Amino acid sequence: MGKNIGIRVVGYGQELVQGTFTDEEVEILENKMEEDDRSLGYITFDLTEVLPESYDWYDRDDELHVYGASVENSTLIITDGDKVIEFDNVWELEDDPHNGEVDSEEISNFNGEFNMITSISYEKGWIMDGSIEIEDDKEFDISKLRVDIKDIMFDDYENSLITAIYYEDEEIYCDPDTRGKSFESYLDKRD
Repeated sequence: MGKNIGIRVVGYGQELVQGTFTDEEVEILENKMEEDDRSLGYITFDLTEVLPESYDWYDRDDELHVYGASVENSTLIITDGDKVIEFDNVWELEDDPHNGEVDSEEISNFNGEFNMITSISYEKGWIMDGSIEIEDDKEFDISKLRVDIKDIMFDDYENSLITAIYYEDEEIYCDPDTRGKSFESYLDKRD
């Protein structure tokens, strides 16, 4: 039996979904917003109430569906027995003496050809909580740790999320334990 190394990201995170909507669906949503004097987020949170033939907001994800920890508002914690290493800024993982890796991918799905709604559920808690097992005679090598980040951009919105963590190129399975804090939706109309 080996020893467990705990990997946890604590703080704030998001479930972010981007989906396309027809002109008719957008018109129905806008009319409902005006009629109820409510925000788009309020209306889309119960999307099937307004669009009965639709899926719920989290399943309107034909463009993007990601879950992750906010790069700006979370802490990466590595626990190796009694030793605890914390990174308030995940980019410090790349610095000496750690020499880990942080990969960033830019995502910008809106191109003006279709209507897109981006819905975001803001979460707080243990955004990622997992562990790896290494052999008793081996030492945990932080330089073999890689963190993947998605930089999501649309309209005037930009956010970076930690979406996966790897050790020796094997993804670490991480469960969340979070509470929803707020919900917002944004509409980008086609040209």
